Amino acid sequence: YLALAAVELFILIDASQREALSTRLMLLGIGLLIALLVARQYLTVRENIAHVRARALEQERLVHLAQNSSDAAVLVAADGTIRFDLPILPRLLGVEARTLVGRSILALLVPDDRARLGHILNDLQPGKTAAPLTVRGAASSGRLRSLEVVAANHAHVPALDGIVLNIRDVTDRAQ
Repeated sequence: YLALAAVELFILIDASQREALSTRLMLLGIGLLIALLVARQYLTVRENIAHVRARALEQERLVHLAQNSSDAAVLVAADGTIRFDLPILPRLLGVEARTLVGRSILALLVPDDRARLGHILNDLQPGKTAAPLTVRGAASSGRLRSLEVVAANHAHVPALDGIVLNIRDVTDRAQ
């Protein structure tokens, strides 16, 4: 825009100094510059729309993958407070999805297993992944579920800034 304004200013200055320069030629030059600018803006808008559509498609794809996954992925703080979870965890434990964020993941486990997972969450260093741990979670039906949990500390990743728990129901395998 600044370049366009500068060129138009030079054309106007030049036109005022040269009486022979036709007003039509001056207006044609200004019109051509404006047309080029509008075309550039049009192409930029089309490119931005294509990027937005691609991003929306990617997000929709991830949502569908998460909804149809058999494993749960949960983002927790080091104290176990759930910051984000995928839809499978509420289905796995039979609890309301909106009640999980802000609660402790440890509260969903039987008392004997809370300390084991709590130690892993507290001791896991950024960039490290813990060995799989099997814990028991109490489903809303009262039935205990055996859950295999793999914790990976992603505190060094700004978009996550926490510990990612991958949780798989291994009840059938454990019995």
